[in-house]
Amino acid sequence: MKIILLSINQFKEKDAVVSAMGPTGKMTFIVKALYDPKSRNAQLNAPLSVIDAEFVEGDYQYPVLKRFEVVSSPMKNSGDYEYLSTILILGESTNKLVQEEDYALIYEWLYKALEKLDKSKTYYSILLIYIANILKVSGYEFEVNRCVMCGSTKSIVSFSFNDGGFLCANCLDEEDKTDLNKHEMLLIREVFNAKSYEIHEDLYSKNEKVHLLFKFYEFINDSFSTKINNILMLNN
Repeated sequence: MKIILLSINQFKEKDAVVSAMGPTGKMTFIVKALYDPKSRNAQLNAPLSVIDAEFVEGDYQYPVLKRFEVVSSPMKNSGDYEYLSTILILGESTNKLVQEEDYALIYEWLYKALEKLDKSKTYYSILLIYIANILKVSGYEFEVNRCVMCGSTKSIVSFSFNDGGFLCANCLDEEDKTDLNKHEMLLIREVFNAKSYEIHEDLYSKNEKVHLLFKFYEFINDSFSTKINNILMLNN
């Protein structure tokens, strides 16, 4: 079974309690000798590693890792600043925003994000689509195909996080005006409609993607009462 490591906490001297996300939801298990540098298990000390794992029942509250194969590790491109920023934001977003009962719903999106990172440098598109899916799983289903107020598909001029989606010229109040440009409006539509991690990359600049990520940052701060602090790394 392929699982994604989320958090690692020391247990006894060299063992660890690991929390992970699998296709059926949350998993917690013991890894023996994870903090022993001579042990093969030491390579598991990296959140967002994907492993194919088997477990056995032991004398503890949780099952014990019996064997594993590393499918992917987030550390292989750790010299790439944008890649590292993306990994940190993926992890922080998952740990702070996803409720445990929703792990099974978001698992495939996180698994595919990590898989995509192995093959592509579309880092900020991956982040936008992943966070959009966290918001959807959390109940924030923004209307990005028509005016959220009247249902019109014409004269769409603004996007409002507060109102829940696009607004047309007839429904727009002065306070609902957005600072998103035309491309960013199209981008937010693509991101929330995405069925995979493929969008029209050639239409959007890096700055437009980062601007939209900061809009997500502000919305998350207001709605979840938490901050995805690693998004601030994108200012550098």
